[in-house]
Amino acid sequence: MKNQFIANDNKKTDTIMRIALSYHRVTRAKSKNPFSETIEYVSRDYSETLIIDRNTETLEFVQKIGTRCVVSRKYCVQGDISTLLDELGDSYFIDELNEKKLLTNIIANQEYSLYDPINGKDYTITIDYKSGTQKILNGTFDKNGLPNDYECFIDDVQNFMDCHNANEIFDSSIYSKLPRKINELIFCSVIFEDGGKTYYYITEDDSLEVGDVVIVPAGKGNHEAAVRIVGIDHFTRDEAPLPLEKVKRIIRKRDKI
Repeated sequence: MKNQFIANDNKKTDTIMRIALSYHRVTRAKSKNPFSETIEYVSRDYSETLIIDRNTETLEFVQKIGTRCVVSRKYCVQGDISTLLDELGDSYFIDELNEKKLLTNIIANQEYSLYDPINGKDYTITIDYKSGTQKILNGTFDKNGLPNDYECFIDDVQNFMDCHNANEIFDSSIYSKLPRKINELIFCSVIFEDGGKTYYYITEDDSLEVGDVVIVPAGKGNHEAAVRIVGIDHFTRDEAPLPLEKVKRIIRKRDKI
């Protein structure tokens, strides 16, 4: 399949309003009839659709597996969708006029390249601009058939989705955690940036988790130092691993070490 490109010149100031990417794969598999020697072929369809829309501030990803299974995920993130489209529109390919154009340059497969329509992978990308211009790309879903900046584009979209994919009902670190009893203290086992021995610090902050970076008083002078929490335990005063008067308190949480 040859690539097609339908578009007017898009200046770098033109705003992307919508990006739609559709992917389709057909796989033909052999299926032997148990009641005869005839070999039959069964085709299986699989498709994915990605739509990023500025007007609705949504990103939607849909998978269709055959005719009986549809899996979809929709992200409604006010402001962030527009920012994503702005960043995508201001990145990657730069043409000879120093204008930035998203998903434009395609090598294209040569006439002698093999293409099997029965077991093929095709795509269509449609980009709508504020000026009314529309860019349409379609071809084979492979290195030569896709725009040369496709990998950068799809990586940025994947990073956006990953940032909003946090969940808690599947997180064992949350549902397996025992609630702290009224008479228990929170002891955090921490490790300093240079590694080595772990130390206990006390906190009253129930929101701290293993992996968090916190600021603690360290050394004889109690200078502030960044440490990483590697364990959290609850002890009563009688069960405390160290005399309470010798255990220092965590000052605050810090985002990065």
